[in-house]
Amino acid sequence: MIASQVDNPILLVIKKTQEVFNGYGAQEATDMLMSIFISPLMPTYLVCQDEDLWQSFQKRSIEYQKEGLEIWKTNQFPFTSGSKAF
Repeated sequence: MIASQVDNPILLVIKKTQEVFNGYGAQEATDMLMSIFISPLMPTYLVCQDEDLWQSFQKRSIEYQKEGLEIWKTNQFPFTSGSKAF
């Protein structure tokens, strides 16, 4: 991704990479990215090449998925995936 320098927005890459981000649509991906102050329109290679952004992205990706699992355990599903959707 870094070597390609392709300007694919991180949002689109997350939505397309369902092997890792299973079930992420526009809302889930945007909520997760905005929670760590990464614009959904930021080119993916910029997130990957900046060590701080990459570490934040990795950490938050895992945390966000764990939070989703906790919601499933309660059987009380909210109308949105987060308190500040979009």
